[in-house]
Amino acid sequence: MKIYQYFASLCRQLTRCGAGERKSGVPGDMSPTIIAVGNGGCNIVSELRQRGCLHDATYWACDTSAKDLAQHADCVDKTFLLERIVGTVKAADVRSIRRMVKQASNRLVLVGTLGGQTGSKYLPLLALDAVLRGRTVYAVVARPLDCEGPLTHDLAEKAMRKLAASSSMTLVLENQALTQIPNLPFHHMNRPLVETVSAVCAKKPFQKQTDCRIRDLQKLIPEPYRIGIERTDRDGTHIRPLLSFVCEMKHLSKRERKRLFDL
Repeated sequence: MKIYQYFASLCRQLTRCGAGERKSGVPGDMSPTIIAVGNGGCNIVSELRQRGCLHDATYWACDTSAKDLAQHADCVDKTFLLERIVGTVKAADVRSIRRMVKQASNRLVLVGTLGGQTGSKYLPLLALDAVLRGRTVYAVVARPLDCEGPLTHDLAEKAMRKLAASSSMTLVLENQALTQIPNLPFHHMNRPLVETVSAVCAKKPFQKQTDCRIRDLQKLIPEPYRIGIERTDRDGTHIRPLLSFVCEMKHLSKRERKRLFDL
């Protein structure tokens, strides 16, 4: 009888634990969920995982192409096929990615490239839905090269504005500034981004990074990558750094985030 009562008690405990895990999300709340968005994001995430700088994380990938997604399935723990959104993305479109965000932990790291349709549309949208749910969202993105054309850059600029208003913190790689690094092979173009993420994670726990001032975060960028390139736009000529942190909008209200997203 005592043995029966013991097993019955154990079963009740396991049931409660399982319910608790489902309620808090998958994976556990303490370990980050890394989500690669599109081909560019998957390439960066593959290097991040190989480097082991986020060893406690769960790695996911999402894309609008089932074929492309299948190519990266071996380097992640889970894949999600995205519903294609035609036209401009609005805050209301979060319903298309809600299932994925619900399953993620309380800390998300979104990784991708801006300028293409997948990264430019879904990176800000994932960030928005996660932040509105009270999650902490970090984004790691690369901006396009000049040779990729004005339409690509216009799409990247719009996506960057939305992402800045939708995430807790964003680390941005300016691909054009890679030309200032001598002897950097093209197939290693993600190296500055990967090494910076590794350096930041080694110095600052995730939960404390968004409390840092931008100038303190900039000091964590490895010395060889503290460079920039001269750019001219409608605001004049200025130096755009190879790597920069964006977190000026981390204290926006939910209403303000939605409003800025839909501008």
